[in-house]
Amino acid sequence: MNTIFGYTFRDEAFLEQALRHSSAKTETLPSNERLEFLGDAVIGLVVSDILYKKFPDKEEGELTIIKSEVVSRPIMANIAHEQGLQNFLQTGKGIKQLPESILSNAVESIIGAIYLEAGLDTAFGIINNLFSQKIEEISLRPQEMNYKALLQHFTQKEYNSVPQYKLIKTTGPAHEPFFEVSVGVEGTIYGPGSGKTKKEAEQQAAKMAMEKIRETN
Repeated sequence: MNTIFGYTFRDEAFLEQALRHSSAKTETLPSNERLEFLGDAVIGLVVSDILYKKFPDKEEGELTIIKSEVVSRPIMANIAHEQGLQNFLQTGKGIKQLPESILSNAVESIIGAIYLEAGLDTAFGIINNLFSQKIEEISLRPQEMNYKALLQHFTQKEYNSVPQYKLIKTTGPAHEPFFEVSVGVEGTIYGPGSGKTKKEAEQQAAKMAMEKIRETN
């Protein structure tokens, strides 16, 4: 196989590397990790460009939220499944089921390989084809500031982990409870956020975390 995402590789070994997880690398056969690093940046650039031009009336915060969902691990893994990558990925014998992280990373590594072999214009067209429907679907959702999605995207990219939410307490009568929730990011606790539902409290905690993180970065 030398064709993927509608692109035909001139050098099939390049595609083979893009499909090789670190668990399957050898001294002579490198993994896809370096290509993944590059592909992540290329996808981020192209999706940002598409969103900037597609939504001239949206503010930076709205664009950031849409982008964070578009390039999130679940969406990327979904694209991998749609393209059948699970049938071609090379992994070590110890990996029986492919987690979202491996599938998502494979999409990035393939895009990185395409970028290196064919350049940005070709990569742009392929990314647009892969993500345009996802962008359309996500942009049509109610546009609230989804701080949970933003925080999760940040922690996955920076720490390869996800935020840990903890219910601190519930007050008020049973028919009208009030929740307080904190969120942990790499050992630092933020919040508590509060709200009439746990989801609302989690959003508030995530907002507080993102505001503190932005202050220190």
